[in-house]
Amino acid sequence: MLRSSLPLWVVPAEDEPPHGLLLRLAERNGIQSQSQLSVLTGLSVRELRNGAGIERLAAVAHCDPAHLMNSAPIVSDGGLAIRGERFSARHAVRQSARRLCPECVVESSHHRFWFDLEFVTTCPAHGRKLIQTCSCGQPLSWTDVRISKCCRCDNGDVTNIPWIQARPDILEMDRWILSRLRVGGVSSVPLLDSMNVGTALHVIQNVGLLDLGGYQTAWPEPRDFGVSVAEVRSRGFRILRLEQLNEVVDRVYVEFVATNSGRAATIKNAYGWFGEWLLDLQFQEASARIYETIVVRATRRKRSQPSFRSGWGLGHST
Repeated sequence: MLRSSLPLWVVPAEDEPPHGLLLRLAERNGIQSQSQLSVLTGLSVRELRNGAGIERLAAVAHCDPAHLMNSAPIVSDGGLAIRGERFSARHAVRQSARRLCPECVVESSHHRFWFDLEFVTTCPAHGRKLIQTCSCGQPLSWTDVRISKCCRCDNGDVTNIPWIQARPDILEMDRWILSRLRVGGVSSVPLLDSMNVGTALHVIQNVGLLDLGGYQTAWPEPRDFGVSVAEVRSRGFRILRLEQLNEVVDRVYVEFVATNSGRAATIKNAYGWFGEWLLDLQFQEASARIYETIVVRATRRKRSQPSFRSGWGLGHST
């Protein structure tokens, strides 16, 4: 059993990841730097953020490793898993900035695992945007050893940062995402609930891009429209939550007809880049309802319109 040289222990808090617990151990024991923390524990925030060293941390903190694993990010095969949901590691976790909700810190001064998730930008409990700067104006980082301040100032306190109200549409999306990770209340969107969260985020973003850009052959990016990724995703989420995907694809189809006079329509070409992506999506069982929505809509068009049956599975265009 690893013996800890830290005289004071802390009990893991709700939604607290291992690297957050290590920071709280440092604060409880008056440790002033990450290097000192590593010497005393043999652990680092960096390795714990990748899911390594959890058994050693449990020994240092005198707690059950299973309790720590519940909120730990586990990185493997280029992906990230948290609470049974899998994401792209490259897009899911912020590698440099440390973020938090000041109101959460007021209630309990501990880090929450979902502060680190790139696709969550608001606090579902307090309705405000997550912040990533200290009250002194310097960015929070993983070299800090205090939850509520950066390592560059003496008297910083994130709880003094003015409130920035979250956009309701982004907040609603974040609440659904976090409910899937067992944070907050239960929120349901039938069209998305059968997908894993990583796939659902991909679908949500592409539906938002389709609505923003309409018919396009080149794959668009949020910056093409001067908006954030969160705004694009919230747009797609609202469409799927309100079951308005039919209206969006009908509008895009009309734009295709207007710009491609005389060209026979297929699933692949009638929706531009979205159609290309859609043909790949059909082979993912959890996402089949999105594909089926488009296909069913296509087959209900007037008889005078071109048939969509060519190119369903093989993606042929005429």
